[in-house]
Amino acid sequence: MNRADLFGLLSQGVIVAAAVRTATLVARRNAPREGRAPRAWVFALVIAAVVAVPFAGTTAARELRALWGDPSATSALLLAMLAACPRALPSLPRTGSLIAFALAAGTLLLGPTFLGWQPAIDVHGRGFAAWPVLLAIAPWFALAWHRRADGWVAVAGAALLLWGTGCVQSDNAWDALVDPGLVAWAAAMGAARVAGDAALRRAAVTRSRAAA
Repeated sequence: MNRADLFGLLSQGVIVAAAVRTATLVARRNAPREGRAPRAWVFALVIAAVVAVPFAGTTAARELRALWGDPSATSALLLAMLAACPRALPSLPRTGSLIAFALAAGTLLLGPTFLGWQPAIDVHGRGFAAWPVLLAIAPWFALAWHRRADGWVAVAGAALLLWGTGCVQSDNAWDALVDPGLVAWAAAMGAARVAGDAALRRAAVTRSRAAA
């Protein structure tokens, strides 16, 4: 088993562990908080079970990998942080909409290739060489760093490092940075940000009218 296969299988375990962690967080939010939240080692056991415990002649990780493929390294890192320690996740301040916009813009550029179309300019194909990807994301890195979203810069940088060291199955750097699930999450965060800002503005207008 090479590094890419190992990382792919571990990523499937991380997906399941993150789902369990999310269910735990939702349950604790909707019910009286009794006792302590599960420790990080509990989710490590979940990952180990998904990856190593035999299931239908194989393992759950291999079945899940065949079902939907590997997540991007970015998604795997974020999900691992969610499973191990949600407080370690990069925060989404005002830059949340910026991150959503960056991923949405990337989807518009990369989406046609993912869908099997042949665009005039194959942006996805450029990802087989590292330097076009680095040039494309450098302005986003600089802006994110300027907005003090350095956690996101660290995650994206780590994803590229994993790709460069052969831990990502794809030879394309874009596949290490973005995937459909990450894009859907970013779009949801961007929509939530817009809706939240609009609600705050309406509430402020209502208060000002009531005060008048």
